[in-house]
Amino acid sequence: AAAAGAGAAEGEAAGGGRALTLKAAREFIDELYASKARHDERCAQDAKLLRETVEQHLYSYLNTKYGLKQLITRDVDACLDAVRRFSAEDNDVATFGAILRNEVDEPFRLVQLQLKEAVRALLTAHLKGRHPHKSDAQVASSVLAKTRGVVQEEEWRDVVLYMYAPEDAALLLSRLAQKAAALAADSPPRGGGGGAAGGGARPRRSAPRSRRESDGGAAARRAGRPLPYKALLQVLLDFQLDGHRQFLEHFVVLFRSLDTAGRGVLDEDAFRMLVRAIAPAKSEGAVEELLLATDPHDHKRFTFSDCVVALSQDLVALLAAPSL
Repeated sequence: AAAAGAGAAEGEAAGGGRALTLKAAREFIDELYASKARHDERCAQDAKLLRETVEQHLYSYLNTKYGLKQLITRDVDACLDAVRRFSAEDNDVATFGAILRNEVDEPFRLVQLQLKEAVRALLTAHLKGRHPHKSDAQVASSVLAKTRGVVQEEEWRDVVLYMYAPEDAALLLSRLAQKAAALAADSPPRGGGGGAAGGGARPRRSAPRSRRESDGGAAARRAGRPLPYKALLQVLLDFQLDGHRQFLEHFVVLFRSLDTAGRGVLDEDAFRMLVRAIAPAKSEGAVEELLLATDPHDHKRFTFSDCVVALSQDLVALLAAPSL
């Protein structure tokens, strides 16, 4: 399917180009990821093929698809415009944008997928615990309904408290409570008119203010603060993306200082310098082994993601060092 083609655009962008809907943007991103995975598999088998960054593959993918510069430029512009417009509201797009800009590594998107699966699995476990007599099919149906609708406060609290350390959990619970309150404030009140002016019965005399507040507070505590499942995922995914960006912050600065062309690719000399900066105690033999493992076909080129994967353990050790 040509997600970035004629049927995927919702209209024209401010500059006259195509403007993708969020759905079309997500479809295009998924297609690009799939194409990139196939390219990486071919690179592992064919020594002549060069590995690419996601940005480089964006152009080669569209070149294979269209072969016309005008159409390639149109869809690249539409993709970048969608990243700008939708990153704040959709983490899949935000993560793609971060990968495209070489701020996080490509495998991180799989970590985000694992988080989504973990949240769903924990929600399933929660519902099974609350309804032990329901069949698996009934629980699965309930989970599906919740993933398409809202989860109650008890449910999203249990997910967060199980998944995160106390300090992170406290921060996330606060953010989720704020999100739920903001969404509730934006929602129109239920019911509406119906008073004397609307022809209904006259309202009963109001209870004293202190009593109303007390009863209302108790009811609110019992009802909890429901949250759309999508909003729950967005908060958790954004938190994980922000954390990974922070984890790679020092690395990105070093990488960009060596990537003088700004292509997201280092040559062998620059890669060696990066290794020495991240892991100065690494022996020359260990560096040679790393070179061979990262560049088995001796192309002497290392993408940003190649470098992150190759040095991931050293980055963890660097972050844990007392000097940092």
